[in-house]
Amino acid sequence: DDALASVSAQPGDIIKSQVGFAQYAKVVIPPDTIYRWLGNLKYMMPPNGYQIKLSNPSALTYPPPPAPLTENMAQARGETEPLPAHWTVNPTQFEHSSTLIGMIRSNGENATTSDMELGVFSGNEIRGTAQAIYIEPLDAHLFFLTMYANIPGELLRFKLYNDATETEQDLTEMMYFAPNQHQGSIENPVPFELL
Repeated sequence: DDALASVSAQPGDIIKSQVGFAQYAKVVIPPDTIYRWLGNLKYMMPPNGYQIKLSNPSALTYPPPPAPLTENMAQARGETEPLPAHWTVNPTQFEHSSTLIGMIRSNGENATTSDMELGVFSGNEIRGTAQAIYIEPLDAHLFFLTMYANIPGELLRFKLYNDATETEQDLTEMMYFAPNQHQGSIENPVPFELL
């Protein structure tokens, strides 16, 4: 929020790094309505590169950091380390990426929990993974998944890993990869169903 305060962001705008992204969203916490960047990209750090997609032209004036940089910024901010990922992918092996905000749906409701991880595969090769993160204004968990490929049109399949039960399950959804495509939103995540 601080780094992008100078841009005229609109709900649905996206910023992404090589491994994470955030979406600008309208958040209603009665009695207030606020606008925030939400996702698994929480901080912009040098020397990383970023892509931003804005609905309106805007000028970015990047502010100086509020505090001296330390070796472990997450620890300095009091953040807890995430659980180790079940799957890992090396994004440097791929030319293209696309993003998706999703959830596990059960009986028409968001059934995503903190111990879930969403994986995307081309054949047996992992092409992206996202641990569920808690979105406080929604009081719900969502997946912010970055997917990778070298060739547009690859068929992708999805799996769910549940750390609580240490099980993998196939999901019913499939899609074709499209570079720089984004699917889903904070308010309307892509639903995934268990087989």
